[in-house]
Amino acid sequence: MADRRRLKEELRNSKRITIFMSGDVMTGRGIDQVLPHPGDPLIHESYMKSAAGYVKIAEEVNGPIQQPVSFSYIWGGRTRGIGPGRTGSQDN
Repeated sequence: MADRRRLKEELRNSKRITIFMSGDVMTGRGIDQVLPHPGDPLIHESYMKSAAGYVKIAEEVNGPIQQPVSFSYIWGGRTRGIGPGRTGSQDN
């Protein structure tokens, strides 16, 4: 619990964020849990046993996440200008 409080405080006070992704990309596991059809939240690691725990940490730091979210929610406004016939699209 002390580790979670320390992480929460560090995130609040930080002006930048460093993301380290490894294994099965825990960030994605948390995002999956707020989508309309989440997968099994079971995680096989010593720190966290459920991907829902990552959602809880995000909500503790940033406030409640209304669930389920739309599939475009996680991209925010980042998808504007991306689509068929535009640079960055996989649909060309």
